[in-house]
Amino acid sequence: MRTEPPLERENTVRNSTIILLGCMGVRLWRRNVAGVKVADRYFKCAEPGQSDLWGRDWPVNRPWGRPWEIEVKRPGERPTEAQLCWLKESTLDGAVAFWGDNVDTITRVAAAVLAGGRIVWREGCDFDVETP
Repeated sequence: MRTEPPLERENTVRNSTIILLGCMGVRLWRRNVAGVKVADRYFKCAEPGQSDLWGRDWPVNRPWGRPWEIEVKRPGERPTEAQLCWLKESTLDGAVAFWGDNVDTITRVAAAVLAGGRIVWREGCDFDVETP
């Protein structure tokens, strides 16, 4: 008999993130990273490592928002090396890019970034949000 509640599914975290960050002014879309083989041909839907969610924030004081890349994981899971590489390169290119395995963490990071913070990558898959 199971005594612990089941872990949230990744799609629950992803869908909740889209809704909650949308309320915060960050418009996100789901990216399907996969490939399909049809007959003798293979079609890629995205590059390996690309994050689950992509989008932009729409601040009132700027005409264009910043790009966002968020990798969503099931609670307790970590991103792959290819996913970390995508997030770190996106950060270097000026995007807000990070990962999270629960909605609370993702919304807290987003709120800190929207308040003026920035993502700083540490060793491995760790990152911080530096605030002014």
